[in-house]
Amino acid sequence: MELMMPTTDKTEEEVLSARAVEPSVNERLRTNDPSLTRLDVTSATFKDFSLYRKMDFLHSLRANSVVKTVHLSASGLQQVWTRIHLEELVDAICCLPRLEELFVFKADNHVFTEEILANALLRAEQLKVLMLWDFSDFRPTLAGAIRQLPMLERITISLPHDLPWAAMDVYVMGLAEHETLQCLSLRCQGGKCREAVVSPEAMHLLLTSTSIHTLYLENLGLTDDHTDAMADELRHSNRVLKSLDIKSNYFSDDALYTFAGMLPHNKTLTSIDLSGVVVTEGGGRKLAEAMQHNRVLTNLELEGYAERYVDEFHIPEASENTDWHRALDFYIRLNRAGHDCHQRPAFVESLNSVSDHLGCLYHVLRQHPEHVRNAANELQTTPIHIGSNFSIPVV
Repeated sequence: MELMMPTTDKTEEEVLSARAVEPSVNERLRTNDPSLTRLDVTSATFKDFSLYRKMDFLHSLRANSVVKTVHLSASGLQQVWTRIHLEELVDAICCLPRLEELFVFKADNHVFTEEILANALLRAEQLKVLMLWDFSDFRPTLAGAIRQLPMLERITISLPHDLPWAAMDVYVMGLAEHETLQCLSLRCQGGKCREAVVSPEAMHLLLTSTSIHTLYLENLGLTDDHTDAMADELRHSNRVLKSLDIKSNYFSDDALYTFAGMLPHNKTLTSIDLSGVVVTEGGGRKLAEAMQHNRVLTNLELEGYAERYVDEFHIPEASENTDWHRALDFYIRLNRAGHDCHQRPAFVESLNSVSDHLGCLYHVLRQHPEHVRNAANELQTTPIHIGSNFSIPVV
């Protein structure tokens, strides 16, 4: 006799019944569902929505006090929302009292303009993170709205590659004076920029910021004139910038000489990405010489790959066996190990960090003999002497 095993599979009727009792997004918004801290708004969100349900969504959104993060994809929204209703939607999002992060994908929506976003942003008083993709017309109106965000800490803007010369100057100059902004990321997508979207003068002004500690300026058509402007400010005035990523621009080896002149004087910059720069023997040697007087730079990229975040120090293969490369590697490793080893725990940590590099290990030991000599009052009085047959790499 065949035994019938119990099954846990739900019937179609039970599935439909379960779906019927699941709260809708409108209800979750209206009742302040504590699990709804992130809201994704796409054209699929309003699939099969009647006009009444759309208006109820707007009303529920304005009544919500839980949502902190919104991902807004405007692709296809023009097919389910009129321009007036789209303005109300964006305005309702920015009026969320706890909104801290806003990600906006404009995509192919020609109804969703920069003016609509700018007007709404004026109400986002708690916004800390703003990321914009696929906007093609950057007007002063949007720049002014972004500048007035009082709590903004991070902004990312993805740009088209065919913007005219200095098209982003009004943004850069405005953000340079922002008091809370910590991270700025500008990058062009879809191809190499034919012209610099930021002028050298605006770049110089950007480096006067007293709050920005991380800059990503990727594929913006920048040239050696821009590195001159950056290095001048980094050498004399800027004391806050820690990370500078300017890969995929139009830099000759002159940029290496320029940064070499800045490195001995800057005390805060810990990471530089110059991937794509023209690397020459002379430029490399100047960098290595400059690093003898720099104690803070720990990450340097001259030619990036996908794994560049794993290998924090990468030099083009043709230069890997040169004296200047070995010297650069030596000084950057020492900076990572740290120079404040007066306390024994810090000294041990420093040794551990350079344990795979005999030259650095030997140097750290020689610099701090107090940690390897036995105290005079100990039973074993034979000191561990560090020899003198090792020299710092020179170029």
